[in-house]
Formats: sequence, C-alpha cells, structure tokens
Amino acid sequence: MRVAAKTRRDPVAFFWSKVERSDAGCWEWRGSLMKNGYASFVHDSPNKVLAHRYSWMLHNGAIPVGLLVCHHCDNRRCVRPDHLFLGTALDNMRDMRAKGRSGSGHARHWTHCVRGHEFTPENTKVRYNKRRCLTCSREQDRLAKKLARCWARMARCA
Repeated sequence: MRVAAKTRRDPVAFFWSKVERSDAGCWEWRGSLMKNGYASFVHDSPNKVLAHRYSWMLHNGAIPVGLLVCHHCDNRRCVRPDHLFLGTALDNMRDMRAKGRSGSGHARHWTHCVRGHEFTPENTKVRYNKRRCLTCSREQDRLAKKLARCWARMARCA
C-alpha cells in the first residue's frame, strides 16, 4: 500500500495567510502564539520560527549573528516591517527601560499594590530599589506568626 506524500505548503503564502494587515497600526499575527506571547509558526523544518523574525527576513534579508529583531511598537504579535528594528540584547533592554517597561521602570508607575493598597509615603517601604506595601507586609507577618504557632502546637502533639 502506497502512502500519499505530504504536500508542502508555500511558507510565504502560509505566513501572509496568518497576518491581519492594518493601514495605520500593527500587522498582527493571527496564528499560534508561544507561552511568552510571541507569534510563531513552523517553516520548512520541525523548529518554530518567530513570525516577526521571519517578516524581517522576508523584507530585509538575513539577520546578522548576534542581533535581535526588536519591536518599536512593543506588540509581540506585530510583523509589520517598519515596526521592527535590529539591535543587540542591550539595545532591546535600553529600549524597554526608556519606554517604562522594565521591572523597576514599569512598577514605578503603579499607584497601588497588587492587593489594592495605595502606595503612600506612610504605607511604602523601599528595599533593594523595590517598593513594598507595609499593609501587606504586616499581614504577611501576622499570618507567619499564626502559622508558626500552629506548627509549634502540632510538634507538641507528635
């Protein structure tokens, strides 16, 4: 019995079939995404290719060794060539920091902690260049002491 050969799809046609183009904004990838939010697809090999890197190669040629394809728009799904630029990992980190997306830069703009308490001078402690909510810290301390008492009681019973 003869098994039919798997037909190879045209990778460029497949790529564009997954892109939603816009006149004004990003060209968004509508195919599969990786866990980190980056667009990807399988191209001519079992390995995944990041869609924004593939777009760069289609429009500009090979990516030099040691360089990344970065997004001006900060949209991980975007494959629009004029939204992409080449840079080193350091360039990418500087771009992220300049746009306020780094850990400390992004968190600096938060007005409340994750549990909703306001960051006021009275309710904020800065340690290791990070803000901590004192209300949450006091609650954690209270629960830790309560847990320690429970463990001590259980140890006496054993």
